Amino acid sequence: MLTERQRNELGDEISFGLAIALIDRGRAAEAEHLLSLLIRSGGTEWAGYAERLSNSILMENGKGLAESRTPQRFEELDRLDPEAMKSRAIGALSAKGQGGFSELIELFLNFPAGTIHKDVLNSFFAAGYFLNDLKPFEQDLVSAKLSLLEKEYSIAESFYKAALLYDYGGSTGILEDLVNIYRRTGRLRTGARFLVSAAHNPALKVGKWEVLLGAGRLYRWAGKYEDAGLVLAEALAITPGKAFERVLWYLQDCLLKASPEKGGEILSTYAPLWQDADYYSDSVEFLTSYIVRTGRWQILNDILPTVLEYGAPSVKAKILYISARLGEEGIYDVSVPTGIESRLAENGREGEPPWNDFLFEVIETAPNSYYAWLARVRLGIPCFDQESVSLSSQPGDVLFSSAVVEAGDPILSLLTGLQYYTLAFQWLEESYSGFPGDDRDAFLKLARNIQSRELWLDSIRLISRLPRSMDPSERSLEELFLYYPRPHREIIENAAEKYSLPPALIFGLVREESGFTPAIESWAGAVGLMQLMPSTAEDVAGRMKLEHWELQDPVSNVEMGSWYLDWLRGYVGELMPSILAYNGGPGRIRRYLKELDYLPADIFSEGLPMSETRNYGPKVLVSALYYGYLYYGISPEETIAEFFPEL
Repeated sequence: MLTERQRNELGDEISFGLAIALIDRGRAAEAEHLLSLLIRSGGTEWAGYAERLSNSILMENGKGLAESRTPQRFEELDRLDPEAMKSRAIGALSAKGQGGFSELIELFLNFPAGTIHKDVLNSFFAAGYFLNDLKPFEQDLVSAKLSLLEKEYSIAESFYKAALLYDYGGSTGILEDLVNIYRRTGRLRTGARFLVSAAHNPALKVGKWEVLLGAGRLYRWAGKYEDAGLVLAEALAITPGKAFERVLWYLQDCLLKASPEKGGEILSTYAPLWQDADYYSDSVEFLTSYIVRTGRWQILNDILPTVLEYGAPSVKAKILYISARLGEEGIYDVSVPTGIESRLAENGREGEPPWNDFLFEVIETAPNSYYAWLARVRLGIPCFDQESVSLSSQPGDVLFSSAVVEAGDPILSLLTGLQYYTLAFQWLEESYSGFPGDDRDAFLKLARNIQSRELWLDSIRLISRLPRSMDPSERSLEELFLYYPRPHREIIENAAEKYSLPPALIFGLVREESGFTPAIESWAGAVGLMQLMPSTAEDVAGRMKLEHWELQDPVSNVEMGSWYLDWLRGYVGELMPSILAYNGGPGRIRRYLKELDYLPADIFSEGLPMSETRNYGPKVLVSALYYGYLYYGISPEETIAEFFPEL
C-alpha cells in the first residue's frame, strides 16, 4: 500500500514518467509542455527534477530557460545541487537573459572550483558575453576560479584571502577553494594559522565557525591533532544547526588520534551529543583498532559501556564480538560490568562462560552482520533457520535476465526514466526510504531491467536501498539473486578451478572490487573486474609469462587476479590473510601477522591500522558466503570454515 505522502505525489511522478516516455518517442515538444506545467505547479521536488530535464530539452534545441520559470521555493534545493544550478545558469545565459549573471555568480560562490565552472564559462562566452560584462568583483571571482583550475595557486590565493573579508553573499565555495589551495601546495600549517587569524578578524564576512573548521581540517591533515582539537572545540561552541554534527565528528576524530589512551573519557563526553550514531562509527573503529593492536585492554573497559549505550548496531556488534573472542582466548577479562542482560538462561545454556553472553548479544544487536555470522558459528547455532539448498540450476543467471519495461506501468516508466537520466539514486535518497507493497515490485522490475543492460553495479546499488536485512528468510530469492548476480560466470569458474580457489570467493571479491564492471578504474588507478594496479599486473604478467594481456579484458583480468590471489595464499599461508593482502599489500600483512600473532585468526584484521583493509576482508567473506549459499549449495558455516579453519 502507498503511504499518504506517496499517494499525494503520485500525480507528479506519473507526469514525470510520461514526459520521459514522450522524450524516448521523439516527442520533445510535448514533453517540454508537460514539464513546464509540472514546474509551475511547484508541488513537490519533482518540479526540481522537471526543471533540470526541461533545461536539457531546451538547450538541445538551441533555446534557453528564462529565470522566471524557476520557482523561488527551489532555491534551497539548487544550492545543494551544482548540476541544477549549472543548468539554470546555462539556460539563462543562452537566452541572453541578464538574470544569467546572477545565476553564474551564485554558482561560483557556492561550489569549490571544478569542471562545472569551465562548462558554465564556455556557455557564457558562447552566448557572446565577456568578462568585462561583469562587475569588477565578479570578474575577480571568475578569474580566481580559473587561476585555481589552471593550478596558478599564488594568484588565486591572494583573491581568496581578501574575499573572506568582502561580502559577496556566499561563502562555501570561496572558503573551500582556499582550504584546497593550502592543501595542494602543502602549506597546511601556514593555511591553518591564517584561517585562525581570519576567524578572529572583526571584518570577517564568512561564518566564523566555517573558517575555524577549515583551519581545524588543515591542522588535521598536517597531523597536528592537538592544535586541530583546540580550534575545532572553539568552532563547535558556535556552530549552528545541521553543521554541528560535522564539526563534532572532526573534533572527536582529532581528539582520539591525539590521545587514544583517553578514549573512554572522550567518548563519554561527546557520545551523548551524537545525533546519528552511524556517522561516528569510523572514529570508534579507529579506537578499537588501536586497542587491539597495542593491547590496551583498559581502554576497552572504559569505552564499552558508552559504545553499548550510544553506538550504532554495527559498532556494538564489533566491540562485543572482539571482547567475547579475546575473553575466550584468556586475553581480556569479560567480567567487567556492562549492563548486558544474560541470555544464557533463556537459551537453555546456563553455566556457560560469560563471553557467550556477549556472542548472543552480537546476534541480538546486529543479526545479519559479519560478526553475527561468526558468533553463530562460535555458539553452534545454524546460520540459517532453513536448510542450505543447492541452487545450481542458476535461476539468478537466467530467470530474470529477459525482463523488459512493461507498457502501462507508470511507476516503472518513471524509475526507468530516472535511471536513464542518472537521477534515480538522488531521488531515492531525498524522497523514499523504501518501496512498500506494489511499489517494491516495480522497484525490482527496474533492477531486472538494469541488469538486462548489464549494468550490474547500478543494479546492486539499487537493491541495496531496499530496507530489509539480507537474511534469506526475510528477503525473497529474487532479491538475493539481484543483489548477488553472477555475470562472467564461465570466466570466473574456469579461473577458480585452475587455481583451486572457491568460485564463490572470486565472485565475492569481484563484486566488492568492481561490481562486475570490466572497464572501471579506481581513484588510485586500479583497473578492471578484480581491480589490479598496473604495476602489480606487470609483475604478475611477467611471472605468468603472458605476452598479451589487457586489464579491461575480463578474461585477462580474472586470470591474473586469480593467479595473484593464489600466490598470496602461499605467501601468507591462509585464505583470509591472503584476501587482506590483496587489498593492503603482502608485505604489510605479513609484518602484522608476526606482530599480532597472539591474536586469534578472526580478530587479526581488527588490529590493522588501514581502515579500508580492515573492512575489506569481512565484506568479501559475506559476499562469498551468499554466493556459496545461493549458487553452489555451500552452507555459511562451510564458507566461514574456509576463511577461518580454526574457528
